Amino acid sequence: MGFLFSPKIAEIYGWQMVFLVAGFLALSLFITYAIVTKDAPPEVYKSRPKKISDYLKLLKDKDTWWFNLFYVISFGGFVGFGVFLKLYLTDTYPEELAALGLSWFAEENIKVMAGYFGALFVFAGTVLRPIGGGIADKIGGIKALYIFFSVVVVSVTILALMPLPFLMIVFFFFLTMANLGMANGAVFQLVPQRFAKDIGVMVGIVGAAGGLGGTALIKTLGWSKEAFDGYTVGFFTFCRGNSDCYSRLRFSQEEMENDLGLEVWWDDLSLN
Repeated sequence: MGFLFSPKIAEIYGWQMVFLVAGFLALSLFITYAIVTKDAPPEVYKSRPKKISDYLKLLKDKDTWWFNLFYVISFGGFVGFGVFLKLYLTDTYPEELAALGLSWFAEENIKVMAGYFGALFVFAGTVLRPIGGGIADKIGGIKALYIFFSVVVVSVTILALMPLPFLMIVFFFFLTMANLGMANGAVFQLVPQRFAKDIGVMVGIVGAAGGLGGTALIKTLGWSKEAFDGYTVGFFTFCRGNSDCYSRLRFSQEEMENDLGLEVWWDDLSLN
């Protein structure tokens, strides 16, 4: 919602009002949470606090780093592109944004129009995240990630190599964000199966990796623009990370069983 309304609020009232509205909503959520929520009864859930040593122990497991990489690409890509796309559209397609703004929304400000398209892309990834988890439940998380990452690689490669009309750019970014969102859901369909006893710690570790991935992607795309006067190198760098995930998911059944501990549920996940 912030992507959708923030540009217009900033245009009319200034950016200070954007932060004021965001702060008010955050405070409202906090008050509601404090009043409504309560801990589960002990017979339902018994808290098992983790120590720092538990985090360090998991960091020694190479599977932790593979799941980190998966989420760096899926959630990091989702966050990074979500922030970057508004700048990309205003930098690369200002005339198209202006024309569409006047004809569709009677909007002259291309930054506001870029915000609308950014909201569309983020909406796609957010709404489809549970769909990705559902697909992973149906066909297996490994197979689902293999499909989602493959679509992302193809889409981003097309964006990097081919000069496309504006509406085709919108389509391929929508496709990219949709599949990154579904990949987010698929990653967290897998994590509890591999780390069932440490799910709370792993959610924290993997989630942090995803946030860092978003920052890294934004920096990479900015570096690409500054160093090469374009985003092609940045897109291909992201594709390289996707390819690493893709290669990992294409390991043989025996290697997957030995390295990821999937022997119990491999039959539901086999790519063969």
